[in-house]
Amino acid sequence: MVSGNEAFFDRALQRLKVSVPDPLDLDSIDVLFASQPKIKGKFALALASEMQRQLADVYVPEHLAAAYTWLKQGDPQDETGETVQEV
Repeated sequence: MVSGNEAFFDRALQRLKVSVPDPLDLDSIDVLFASQPKIKGKFALALASEMQRQLADVYVPEHLAAAYTWLKQGDPQDETGETVQEV
């Protein structure tokens, strides 16, 4: 989720007064959270707030978009198109 959303991550970290890593990528965010684990929750809220302000600019990777689309569908279906029964 970092790739394509760097501006949101940057602003969220600035709101928390945390130094923004350079480069700002998945690895640097992992290192940041490993070194400052207590900021994860506050960061998540700040990031959500930043993204909510500009929802149209949020990049959602295709595999996540497909998963959300699948989850929003009604009854799950198998490859034949028949409704899958719960076990």
